[in-house]
Amino acid sequence: MNFILKMAWRDSRASRRRLALYSLSIVLGIAALTGIGSLGDNLRRTVELQTKSLLGSDLAVTSRKPFDDAAMAYFRSVGGEISTEVAFTSQLNFVKHPGERKLVQLVAMDGKFPFYGEAVTMPAGALAKLADNQSVVLEETLLVQFGVEIGDEVRLGRAPFKVVGALKNIPGDAAIIALFSLSIVLGIAALTGIGSLGENLRRTVELQTKSLLGSDLAVTSRKPFDEAAMKYFHSLGGELSTEVAFTSQLYFVKRPGERKLVQVVAMDGKFPFYGEAVTAPNDALARLADGQSAVLEETLFVQYNVQIGDEVRLGASTFKVVGMLKKIPGDAAIVALFSPRVYISPAALAGTGLLKKDGFSRHRVHFKLPPATDAEALAKAMKEKFKTARYQFDTVEERKRQLGTMLKDVYSFLSLIGFVALFLGAVGVASAIHVYIRQKIATVAVLRCLGASGRTGFAIYLVQGVGLGVLGSLLGA
Repeated sequence: MNFILKMAWRDSRASRRRLALYSLSIVLGIAALTGIGSLGDNLRRTVELQTKSLLGSDLAVTSRKPFDDAAMAYFRSVGGEISTEVAFTSQLNFVKHPGERKLVQLVAMDGKFPFYGEAVTMPAGALAKLADNQSVVLEETLLVQFGVEIGDEVRLGRAPFKVVGALKNIPGDAAIIALFSLSIVLGIAALTGIGSLGENLRRTVELQTKSLLGSDLAVTSRKPFDEAAMKYFHSLGGELSTEVAFTSQLYFVKRPGERKLVQVVAMDGKFPFYGEAVTAPNDALARLADGQSAVLEETLFVQYNVQIGDEVRLGASTFKVVGMLKKIPGDAAIVALFSPRVYISPAALAGTGLLKKDGFSRHRVHFKLPPATDAEALAKAMKEKFKTARYQFDTVEERKRQLGTMLKDVYSFLSLIGFVALFLGAVGVASAIHVYIRQKIATVAVLRCLGASGRTGFAIYLVQGVGLGVLGSLLGA
């Protein structure tokens, strides 16, 4: 066991930089589990310190076409140093492996790039040998995958080149490994963050449902409530607020010919009983009591450039715009996108001539019940009492159940996205580790020649992997 630990440590010295990249995924994943906020701060600090080394320069300008003479002259006039690069995709043919080829990214570069960080090659300084115009440096993965050795020949187009080195790392390419790590980071962050999000949403729903509904109980009918129903509602105690809503055309007096299909709402009482109606100015809804004023949804102000003080027409009546409605408990905000609301007073409703006896309208009564009254039990009693009237009942608990079902569906969907992100990241890191292990085949062969068993070789790299996992977990925690 002592021999295995020593060999695992010694073998890792030659590739610790690459192993550090592999362990970064574990580090960031565990960090996401313990605090996404702390992870964000650490990443921002690291980016601030390391960005130049990752980019390799202060500024990079990219074009899909060659830079013209004027552009190059300007670049040189800026001062400092420049390095030019041309890259495209082509087939690489291996001379000693006839018929084998690989689609590669061919990069032709001059100048002293990178200006920050360093290009790691084997042997060191291999990129300087390209100056003879007969040499190439290949990515390390190509040497491993196709058994290429230093000194072999490869062909690009019609020209043969001699392989003079292997490229291990160069600033700018770290983004590839970073993409693998980012997938795991975001995947784990999504899986843990979504759980926290779901719990916070459930807690918020528990605290804010009354504010979302605006009352303890809402009873809705497609016909006006009869006198017997209204008498019963008043007998329950507490406070009531009545509402009549229907769809109609809104005409803009200062814009002849322009109209908009809106939802006209006539409401009395002190609704909302919970939460607040957000208007500009703050007392806009109170001004409706004069019977000549209207409050319009904010979207109408934006879409039709309405100003406070403008006149609008509903049916036979003209109203002065006294305010803008931004938010009010009750209906979902998305309703405003399809049918913006216009609030007027119940006293002004008859003068419009729009509410017909057989017209399609919605009548609603909002209740603020006495503290000792159970809204759920009362709703059940009303359903039994008015079972022939086809009323609809909405309580705080019913709204909770609806929101809970919706949030559960959203949570399941987001969890699936998080799992997919985590899975894709795991596939990427697994591929990178696979390449690393293939690079160590020669090392394992030497150990076997010295008498080590296959199990010992496997245990060396197993210890490395477990060690990285433990180290990453500790650093992330």
